[in-house]
Amino acid sequence: MFLFIKLGSGTCLAGIVAAKIGAKITLSESHIIYYDVNLMKENILANNIELNTKSNEPGTVSTTPLTWGIFDMYITKLEPFDYIISSDCFYDMDDFNDILSTIAYFMRLNPSAVFYSIYHVRNSDWNIDCCLAKWNLACEQTECNQYSHLFELEKYSFLLIKIFPKSRVN
Repeated sequence: MFLFIKLGSGTCLAGIVAAKIGAKITLSESHIIYYDVNLMKENILANNIELNTKSNEPGTVSTTPLTWGIFDMYITKLEPFDYIISSDCFYDMDDFNDILSTIAYFMRLNPSAVFYSIYHVRNSDWNIDCCLAKWNLACEQTECNQYSHLFELEKYSFLLIKIFPKSRVN
């Protein structure tokens, strides 16, 4: 069984799907949103998924406050994860460094961990290359626009990104 963490869980769709197929996943959300919104917990429970369990049983979910770039008692108590996932977390250039520092932190705990996310290219001048180098990370990108026409998204550009420690580049 693989251990996952979802950065920026929002409505928890990706986390719910991961739990339904047997993953042990920790859903995280910004400290500010985590305490004000119960939407995460409501959606988890509405989908008949065990919540906030201490076990590592497949199909279970826990939640935690986690603000990108803040290394507090919540983040330091988390176990190493095999996969770090997110959905379009690179939407504000001001957050790129914080997101990548958080990913780098988890990869130091488990050097074989991998980060996956969908990236909506909002501005062709924005990129994460400088931040990747700062945190000794590497990235592979795959265009995933072949299905855009099904959702009337032809005018948008999306990438699947995979981030991993630079030491694993062949």
